[in-house]
Amino acid sequence: MSWRRPIFKQLLITEFQCNRTFLGLSALSNAACFILLGIQQPETPTFMIWTLISFYILLSIAASYAGQEKRNRRYMQLPFNANQVFLAGWSFVLIWLVLQVCSWLLFGIVYDEQLDSEALMEIINAGIGTAIVMTIISIGIDLGAFRPAFVRWLYIGFVVSLIALAAGLDLDIGMQRDEEGFHIFPLSILFEGGPQFGIGVMLLSGGLFLNYLVFRNSDSYVG
Repeated sequence: MSWRRPIFKQLLITEFQCNRTFLGLSALSNAACFILLGIQQPETPTFMIWTLISFYILLSIAASYAGQEKRNRRYMQLPFNANQVFLAGWSFVLIWLVLQVCSWLLFGIVYDEQLDSEALMEIINAGIGTAIVMTIISIGIDLGAFRPAFVRWLYIGFVVSLIALAAGLDLDIGMQRDEEGFHIFPLSILFEGGPQFGIGVMLLSGGLFLNYLVFRNSDSYVG
């Protein structure tokens, strides 16, 4: 089926309409952390950790809600294809993440007196690292409907190994802090000094492409 922009636009609007409650809660959570942490402990990494916890929780609930029959019925009314559904879903998630990263940057600009261009780049790299973590989780979810089933279990074993490694390194919600700055796991252990922007973008692109292949070949309601 050929690409049709109006259908993609409707799918993306549907994503925002169905998740407006979660977006509102995310905005309120960020505002509360911005004010409270700004008054008590104006450190950008601390703000990032607390808002990242909120982001992951709300995104997980939103993902669960997305699988309910009501959303599926809405999609079934449209002449869409799997490419459009995949792109619309990830466009929504990445837009949400970009807004989250903007809140990190704003906090650092307002409260962090030691913030420089290098620290700003670390915040952006942390956002890319967060997106990579999200692709790892998304692939695992989509493998739930993938055949053969042993691929799913191999992947689960890989993710469990990453979690065990993170626990062994005593990481904070996937974030590693040291004298050189703050970095998002697993990139923080792959490259000395944290993820470089170019490498992070390439890994994110690879993760999204792998997720697309899994999504396309899963036994889901999308044809």
